[in-house]
Amino acid sequence: MKRIVYEDDELKCFFRSDSSRFLLITFNDMIFDSRGDRFFADTVAINANISALGIVSKKANWFPKNSMDLCYESAEKIISAFDKIVIYGASMGGYAAIKYSKLFGADTVISLCPQWSIDAEECNLVDDYWKCHFRSDMKNMGIQSDDMQGSIFIFVDNLHKTDMFHALRIKKESGNVQIVNVPLVGHDITPVMSGTESMKKIIECCINRDIGALKNISRERRRKSFYYKEAIIKRKYRNKKIKNLVVFLFKKTRNINHRYRQFLKKIRI
Repeated sequence: MKRIVYEDDELKCFFRSDSSRFLLITFNDMIFDSRGDRFFADTVAINANISALGIVSKKANWFPKNSMDLCYESAEKIISAFDKIVIYGASMGGYAAIKYSKLFGADTVISLCPQWSIDAEECNLVDDYWKCHFRSDMKNMGIQSDDMQGSIFIFVDNLHKTDMFHALRIKKESGNVQIVNVPLVGHDITPVMSGTESMKKIIECCINRDIGALKNISRERRRKSFYYKEAIIKRKYRNKKIKNLVVFLFKKTRNINHRYRQFLKKIRI
């Protein structure tokens, strides 16, 4: 049974009770459709029988502190009923997962390609795509050591300059940050790691602090992903016209399984 715990102009918070002894708190990324009554990773929670608190932003707002404080007050009794708290978020939600880990009493934090801050006055590397969403109430929003709690796992492509900068800047604030490399997928780590079975394994490994298993999952999911194969193609073909043609054909055939397999075989990917 799912119900709304809190709502204001910036965000809404859902609670779904199930049989797990831990509570999964999720924060959505910027492209998540906030209309309706769904929350980020709700399919995983349903299929894996996990109790979840889904905090959904109504806009690209990086989960403002005033709203988050009120949200926590409304959800405090629910949170206190669980033995362990696991927080999961991606990109904008990855920021919130770490930023509010202490507020929500996290034991484990799973953050995919988060930002440290999008305030250009305090951060040297802010993507232009994020800059347009900055508001005056986000000033000095950078994640600080006092915000952080629990074992924090950041999944990031170490070849993605901007994402790696933010991951390392967050790691600088706490000794409890472990970076899990997911190379050659760019900022598209969320779809690479998606799926109930995959997320169940990731949550379990993070709770158990099993870094070796996390690296294996990262490697397995990456190699199966469209984004990784596209990146390999772009690196393999140096001639721009040939590269663009191959990428076009790759995208054209990827939804037709037998042609997709034949195409990958021909280009030896």
